Amino acid sequence: IIYDMNFRFGVCCAALLFVTDSYIEFDKSLIYGQTDFDDKPAVYLGLYCDNGCRIYVSVPDSYNDMAKHIILQDTNNGVTKETNLLAVSQREGADSTKGFYTVDKGNTDVIFQNMNAHFATAPILIWVVRVDAPNIETAQVYDAHYTYRSPNGVVTVMNAAPYVLSTDTTGPMKVRVITAGYDTLDSSDNCIDVLRQDDSSSYRDIRIWIRNPLVTLSFDREAFPDTQISMLATPDSVNNLDLANPAFVTSPGYIGCDTKTPKPRTKNFRSSLYNSLPDYDLKGKSQYLIDLSSELDVDSSHAVNITMRK
Repeated sequence: IIYDMNFRFGVCCAALLFVTDSYIEFDKSLIYGQTDFDDKPAVYLGLYCDNGCRIYVSVPDSYNDMAKHIILQDTNNGVTKETNLLAVSQREGADSTKGFYTVDKGNTDVIFQNMNAHFATAPILIWVVRVDAPNIETAQVYDAHYTYRSPNGVVTVMNAAPYVLSTDTTGPMKVRVITAGYDTLDSSDNCIDVLRQDDSSSYRDIRIWIRNPLVTLSFDREAFPDTQISMLATPDSVNNLDLANPAFVTSPGYIGCDTKTPKPRTKNFRSSLYNSLPDYDLKGKSQYLIDLSSELDVDSSHAVNITMRK
């Protein structure tokens, strides 16, 4: 929905397709999730990281024990190193950014070994980024677990559980938002801007219910170096949205980017914590002229219904 204050309110929905895996491939990265490990002894990356990778892991607190029993095996020059996904998820980078596991150049295989009983799994997010990915050295990455940060430029927030993302700024700013990682900005992945504010004079802060594994915000810090930005991410839900502020709504796990593989497949991240399609109630104190803008890939069983009330 695009309305009359130069803000975009996007409605983005993907079909809920039930397939045996949920991995998502971008030009320079991969996302693995819960269903990739369900009833499977291992997930293999092969030579994907032969030139080097960063591996980010996010695990909701309730599932730490499961993550502890998925082992990351990294083989390079005949030597195999091991760690577990819980340990990787708890790493911290500089300035409390999210830490990562480094796969060095020359790697011959990365294996995620599922050691849980009966190969059980639970909500988890693994993001594998090649070292030649755009923005890898400058972007900030955070986990959406009571995150309160001052982002600088490009920032990616990740989690396998729903959360609320909000910003608080002290002055004018320009921002664009995509539901993918920092590596997909202005890339051949052609990710849709689900939210964009280009008019700095009418900039409004954001408060959005996120049910997407990755969300990247790109702030124009060069144009507005004196504007202070605070960003808060908390495990929460909100489906009452104020039309006076910019936001977007999506179906659970929506990824608005091109498909990389020749065989068409909907890019839709699957998590048991994304187990319902909510009703969004969009309200405003004033009347608005609304232009509906959406990306839909749905069938009759998953219809999108829009009701206008006075």
